[in-house]
Amino acid sequence: MSILAILIFAALGVGLLIFTFQEKLIFYPAPLSQDYQFEFKGAEELSVANDSEKISALLFRGDDSANDLIIYFHGNAEALNSWGFTAAELAQRTGQDVLIVDYPGYGKSTGKISSEKQLHQFADKVFEEATRRTRGGIVLYGRSLGSGLATKLAAKNNIKALILETPFLSGYAQGQSSFPLVPRFLIRYKFRSDEYIQNLRVPVLIFHGTNDVIVPYEHAKALHQLASHSKLVTIPGGSHNDLPSTNEYWLELTNFLKR
Repeated sequence: MSILAILIFAALGVGLLIFTFQEKLIFYPAPLSQDYQFEFKGAEELSVANDSEKISALLFRGDDSANDLIIYFHGNAEALNSWGFTAAELAQRTGQDVLIVDYPGYGKSTGKISSEKQLHQFADKVFEEATRRTRGGIVLYGRSLGSGLATKLAAKNNIKALILETPFLSGYAQGQSSFPLVPRFLIRYKFRSDEYIQNLRVPVLIFHGTNDVIVPYEHAKALHQLASHSKLVTIPGGSHNDLPSTNEYWLELTNFLKR
């Protein structure tokens, strides 16, 4: 009985730690000083107000005067000093405008992440700013963590399309993939993309690699089955961070945006 009691209390203690310090398990911010100077050619640095916080963003213009604007929500690590290269290449290769943003506490964005609700409110502010900046329509792009924000934002706004790269099915599903013994009720960041994607009536393009050890390939397959107008692009042997290094990725992406 004493051993059983110890195991129970140990499990409760671990569960409490996971529930309390969940942000440290999910988010890996890379802060930058407020006087940091980005060196991306042609990029416009923006600052979007979000209550008492400031959202740091970069806007890259494509080469078409009548193009759409892609809002890019990046992954859970690094900041715009690194992710800016991704946005710059995306604008250059597709000809579309690209707005990429840093989450609270990342880069030059102020504040810190404290709840899923806060992140969705952050995404709403970014969308409002994008509608003032676009020369056409809006395409949402969610990469890994960003897929949870982009999918919900797509479900409640008028957009042209949704692109997901290495997306997870939901916070519940990802939590169980990463920490199989953690009960669902301890997961505070639910990110119910599996529910939101069913409400979409716009084209959805999903990229995933078969060798992704961070977000299992099965998550993308499940999202594809739930979305009524989706295409799943499978990259054989692709992992979590290397899909844009393949020719298939750029061919599928540019053709999708042209259509």
